[in-house]
Amino acid sequence: MNPIPTLPITDRVLKSDDIKKRERFLDLIEKIEQNTGEVFVLSILQSYGEELEILAGSACILKYPIPNLDEILEDDGNMQDSN
Repeated sequence: MNPIPTLPITDRVLKSDDIKKRERFLDLIEKIEQNTGEVFVLSILQSYGEELEILAGSACILKYPIPNLDEILEDDGNMQDSN
């Protein structure tokens, strides 16, 4: 089963100067497509691509809930505050 059936992503993310970031997304795209998921590359020149870029450049619709997501995000925020 594919936990991420749909991944909208902006073209700017795929053209990122950060090679590691670009490779992570390309690996994710490959895994999603291998599991019959769909990837939509949106141009930032269009309004919907521009909106997605403001949010982070990518989003996903999860098929399954992430347990304790609030706690994970809170812990991550605390780690960033201490750095």
